[in-house]
Amino acid sequence: MDAPCPVCGSEGQTATSGRWARLRGRLTHGRFSGPRFRCVNGHQWAFGTAGLLTVRYFQSFWPYRALQIVLRHRTIELVPLLWIAGTAVGVGLGVLAQVTVAWPWFPVAVGWLVVMWLAVLTTALRTSGRERLWTELVQTVSPTRAEQLETKRLVKAVEAAPGPPYGLAQWDGLRSPGGHGWASPVGLQRIELIYGEPPDGPYLRVDTQWKLPGLPAVELVKADVTRGLWHDSFGPPPESLSPDEAARWAARRYEEFERRPIPVWDHFQLSIDDTMRDGQMLVDGNNWAAVVDLPDTVVTLRACGLPAGDIALTPVEDLTPFIEGTTELRNRSRRRHHPDASPDPQQDRPPQEG
Repeated sequence: MDAPCPVCGSEGQTATSGRWARLRGRLTHGRFSGPRFRCVNGHQWAFGTAGLLTVRYFQSFWPYRALQIVLRHRTIELVPLLWIAGTAVGVGLGVLAQVTVAWPWFPVAVGWLVVMWLAVLTTALRTSGRERLWTELVQTVSPTRAEQLETKRLVKAVEAAPGPPYGLAQWDGLRSPGGHGWASPVGLQRIELIYGEPPDGPYLRVDTQWKLPGLPAVELVKADVTRGLWHDSFGPPPESLSPDEAARWAARRYEEFERRPIPVWDHFQLSIDDTMRDGQMLVDGNNWAAVVDLPDTVVTLRACGLPAGDIALTPVEDLTPFIEGTTELRNRSRRRHHPDASPDPQQDRPPQEG
């Protein structure tokens, strides 16, 4: 195969993985990866291979999409090596049943494999992920209803969190909930509140992460914030680039990030709930980030075009303005892609109780 390097575009490469290595990966991990290559500049990449059921044609069938969602939520994956071992056990049980009670061996072997498969599928129904599984299944039929269920789930999770998230005391513009993370079995572990419309115009991201056992230390949080800050500084790839060129652009930006020296954070003070708190701040051009380590939470901020000295945080008790902002963003996106479409009235309804 003669293809340019996806990072630097150089021609000529050397294969670094053989067929037996890829077969071993298929048996132990359940996926066939394509051959791995290394270019003359040392960049490595691999070509994936598509299976029959990944063809776009199958995506039009609701049962197939639902099955894919269930498979994604299972906690155990039956890789081919386990299927081979299970088949051997099933055949052995079938032969034993035929010798002892004169049952035909083949139905016993097949029944054993069916039991294995059903046992794996039931792991998708675990308590911690059942609500999310149901939301994704509903989304295959009614995306609007799924968004309402996800909003209701987030509101309930914030109410049950160890404490309220933090946000701006004053903001007149658009606001919306950002990313959020879950930690089993405690529930919501972190939530981000967004003020403005990244990456356009002034904006602020406030991420509240509650300190729970087994979660990343502050230094790891700072590393993630640094990566996010530099990603914000890079911005999205130019719209004029083709998909391949955009992928190379992103890969070069990531390489540049990896080559950067470890940044030096400066001392920073932030008003949180009318109390000045010590933190650390990192500036990169017009963008800046800050981390404040509180007794029970770690608060991180990433901003563009907003003076750090004007920021004051307070506990956020009501997510209604953020939910309304999400509805507005969805309607804007719908109008941008379908100018003749009217706003979906279902999305303007607040999540119902019960």
